[in-house]
Amino acid sequence: MVEQKQKLPLWSKFLVASVVFTLISVFAGGFSLIYGVKRLGESMKDPEEIEATARDIAAFPDPLPAGYNYSVCLHLVPIGLAIVTIEHEPDKQLITFSSIEGTLRGIDQDPLEYGYSSGLNMLTTAAKFTDVIKKGKMLVSSVEMPYILGHTLDVSQKAGEGMIGCMQLPPKQPKKNIFIYALQTTNVPYNQQVTTDLLDSIKGFDGNTLDSSKSSKQTK
Repeated sequence: MVEQKQKLPLWSKFLVASVVFTLISVFAGGFSLIYGVKRLGESMKDPEEIEATARDIAAFPDPLPAGYNYSVCLHLVPIGLAIVTIEHEPDKQLITFSSIEGTLRGIDQDPLEYGYSSGLNMLTTAAKFTDVIKKGKMLVSSVEMPYILGHTLDVSQKAGEGMIGCMQLPPKQPKKNIFIYALQTTNVPYNQQVTTDLLDSIKGFDGNTLDSSKSSKQTK
């Protein structure tokens, strides 16, 4: 199947096309186009823009738990896409939250399995899964999230481990899809507890605070 050979997920290709089309439309001319790309790059690292993007994805604590820092973001409101990456400073683990509004079109398999086959897209780096270590489920602010933990190979061909999880909100008639990627970027073993500790701190989604006692406890 052609879809299985794609290196980027469908929404990523749509994202790239949309960014190029928007920039060309708004910033006509060579110099203006370069300026537009520069401004987009600057906004991805702007602390206020990063926090605003994070708020559109989930109710993160302010400030983040000790050791966690916002790294970079991408927010394209017209196509309902918001991405924020958080770094755990002590071990350099990256945790990326990607929120996609609406129905995931063009995907003929389970979103989590599709995400696994597409790989980890962290904005600052990327990796692909090479095999599965385990599959499970956990609760994130009372929402059940299936996840896959696996061995990875990053863009520099460095082997490691990472995790991908997927939630559809609300579960029965999803209007928003949230993918959570975790990747260890240094030569230390991937620590899933670092990921779950951050997930435990989330109080809800779409601005709705949920029961904090229903944290990211593994259900399987």
